[in-house]
Amino acid sequence: MIFSENMEIIIAVPEEYWDREHNSDEPTEGYIHSVKQVISDLGIRVEDISHESCGIGRGAEGTALILILVGLFFLGKRIEENMEAWIKIGRQIGRVLQKISAKGQVYLSQPVAALVAIWHISRKTKDISLLELINADVIPVDPSGFVGDNWKFFRTNPERYYIFTFKVDGKEIHTVCLRSTGRVQFYKSFSVDNWIEFYE
Repeated sequence: MIFSENMEIIIAVPEEYWDREHNSDEPTEGYIHSVKQVISDLGIRVEDISHESCGIGRGAEGTALILILVGLFFLGKRIEENMEAWIKIGRQIGRVLQKISAKGQVYLSQPVAALVAIWHISRKTKDISLLELINADVIPVDPSGFVGDNWKFFRTNPERYYIFTFKVDGKEIHTVCLRSTGRVQFYKSFSVDNWIEFYE
């Protein structure tokens, strides 16, 4: 499964980081650089992280920074084709999110959230040799108040739930539901390699 969304992180920029020196609610260059430095812990060069500013919130009353992680080129491939890279980055993402959350409310696009799900699974299951994403759903929160189809898109409505279902080593199903903030809503795993267990 290849995701239709880009690898993006939206950060709601606190007012103290707005560029007041230039009478702007845009984030300061220093703030932008510091956020990129944190994300570079994922193994991405700072120059491979592009950014845009946007409004955020139901009335777009706040300022947000969109970070596009173009440096994670391998993630354009299916997870099964580059499983080791996905697992490695997935294990690093938790630490990075903890640091970056100190700089503002964070929202993750679907493929970044998949990294968090993989990180969560890797903490529960050691020595994964095969990881297959078999289902991925996006459930936006409260589409009322949006014009047209804007509620469907991450950049205009980052408030959403993601549900990922993975098959691990061909014998275990792991389902992770995440908020776009990176918080795990629920997690469930069960075995599918023993038909007798199905009737227990």
